[in-house]
Amino acid sequence: MDIKKIYHQKSQRKSAFSLIELSIVILIVSILITGSIGVSKTVLSSSKNKISKERMEVVYKSIGNFVASNRRLPCPASLAVAKGSSTYGDESATPGTCTGAFKSSTNAPNLAYGMVPIKALGLDPEMAEDGFGNKFSYVVDMRFTKASVDTTSNDGFEITKSLPNETDSLPLDLGGIIPQGPAGTNLLSNQNGILLLISHGANKFKGFNAAGTAQTITAGVADENDNGCDENAACNTSGTTSFDREFVVNSTSSNFDDLVLFKNKNQLATDAGLEFLMCNGNEANTAAGNTVCPSQTWTTPLLKNASYGSLGYSNSLTCVRTCGKYGIWGAPSAVLSSSNITVTKSFDYAGGGMPVSGALFTYRGGTLLVIASVSGYQASGSTITANLFVRNSADTTNILSLGPITQVAATVANAHTSLNSRYFVVDPGSLTTGTNYRMRLEAAAGNFDGNDRYDVAVIEFPPVF
Repeated sequence: MDIKKIYHQKSQRKSAFSLIELSIVILIVSILITGSIGVSKTVLSSSKNKISKERMEVVYKSIGNFVASNRRLPCPASLAVAKGSSTYGDESATPGTCTGAFKSSTNAPNLAYGMVPIKALGLDPEMAEDGFGNKFSYVVDMRFTKASVDTTSNDGFEITKSLPNETDSLPLDLGGIIPQGPAGTNLLSNQNGILLLISHGANKFKGFNAAGTAQTITAGVADENDNGCDENAACNTSGTTSFDREFVVNSTSSNFDDLVLFKNKNQLATDAGLEFLMCNGNEANTAAGNTVCPSQTWTTPLLKNASYGSLGYSNSLTCVRTCGKYGIWGAPSAVLSSSNITVTKSFDYAGGGMPVSGALFTYRGGTLLVIASVSGYQASGSTITANLFVRNSADTTNILSLGPITQVAATVANAHTSLNSRYFVVDPGSLTTGTNYRMRLEAAAGNFDGNDRYDVAVIEFPPVF
């Protein structure tokens, strides 16, 4: 037997792979390659989402800075303008109505839909896009794109009386943006929203690319439909659209990949420190006078760019306004002087039984000093008391109780005697400025008849600054 030949044959068999072994190796390699590709896609998507979130935060902070400088939100730019164009990122015209904004809808008449106005915000062009190459969609309540001029305005960022403040209760339905969660659940915090930023995610559904072309590359889900500029069709660059006030912030659908930043007025004001905006003298000048300070002019330099809590005086220096939160001037008040102290004799040595109501006086917003002197009939050693109230002009309801006027331990039996004279102070804010009131006396103990006399004087001092 040839031992070398046998050994050589055995060595050959050991160095070869069978078909089964090769198949197993190929399968393992395929699994590893497929897994690595999936992991790479996940990592890449996560990285792009991170870029989107970071840019949204930069845009949001820039919007806060814009409001601080311009006292209003910016209008949207057009989503249809291509990157590189000279008008790319231009804010649409006419704050308050956002004339020429990319899209508006009859289903949401207060809202404008478009692109982030990067030029107005002082941002580079790439900040208008998310990590996936979509333009951020920017939705704004147009009422907040107008700078209001005084506290009588019905719109404008500073006050917008048609929208609520943080003390209002839910639910609220006042024409602003409504954030929604899964299955159409409303997620109102305590106000309708005033702005939205939307990244349309990896599937690009309802988004626009940098060239200004609508992307409907991958079919999205119903919740993503709600975040587009047209809920019923692909959002194009012309014609009417049909979006409403409801936008989906989060969803349980696995296909939902939109990132949505929603803010109401108070959230933006708090985040950007807008409670303490500077007041502008021109705004004070446009405000109408009131019963305290009629027909005043407010062009004095003392008013220009006043800070929160500071005072601005009218040209005559007879009236003053305080710079309040959000850069809003308070109502004019008279500066204390002998010429603007008022005295009303509510009762002028009047007689008769009780209860009895006095003459009308108009409250002007200052401090009231009420001086009262009353006489009544009492038996020896008994107590006689009258209570003093501020009453409405119709003489039907007591508005404010001031307190009792009392005389005790009379030394003369069965005689009319004077009660202790008293004064009462009514602080500003206890009554409504510009409203008519009257004083009211009511018997609490003892007898009052036609032989008694009542003297009550109401002295009003304007607020002292």
